[in-house]
Amino acid sequence: MRRPVEASKREMKVEGFRLNGATGTPVLAEGRFSASVTDLGVGNYRLTFNEPFGRTPIAVASPLTDDTIVQISVISNLLVEVQAQDLVGVAQEADLCLMVYGSDVADEQ
Repeated sequence: MRRPVEASKREMKVEGFRLNGATGTPVLAEGRFSASVTDLGVGNYRLTFNEPFGRTPIAVASPLTDDTIVQISVISNLLVEVQAQDLVGVAQEADLCLMVYGSDVADEQ
């Protein structure tokens, strides 16, 4: 006997951002319609999503400024905070790219 298989449809969200922060006040050059950026201090940026993810997403950051390290310090379904520093660990302003992957639903099933 055949029975239909039912499953909820998951919508994946992928958001890409390019943050220009090396020259002072940070600006989203890409992704400005999906989030806003807040300057939290030297090399410390918060991106707040216009539409929250259903659960905590996965984020990957990459520096565009030479001799810079970036790390994600805080992540939730509503925001991501990124810190930039030079190669010896001193905070510095930077340009960076950020990719955020997630789902529109809260459960994994």
